[in-house]
Amino acid sequence: MDYYLTERGFWRTKPIAGQYGGELQVYESSGNTPCIWLKVEDTKLDEDDGAGETILLTLDQARELAEALTELADNHFLVGSDG
Repeated sequence: MDYYLTERGFWRTKPIAGQYGGELQVYESSGNTPCIWLKVEDTKLDEDDGAGETILLTLDQARELAEALTELADNHFLVGSDG
């Protein structure tokens, strides 16, 4: 995964392109508690303003999401047990 340090000193992933357009980024929160921002922009559906949504996750929630994504990717019904 490619990361970079922002001007304010926080880690952020480089944009990850979606299958049908749009992109995803994950980055550190500057708040008082350790959290992770998840940002999804759907540039294909709304090209005028790059409409997007963000959600703030605790570290436990971020780990839960990572685990769920890994589980689904490793066991997708179209892939089977061959991975």
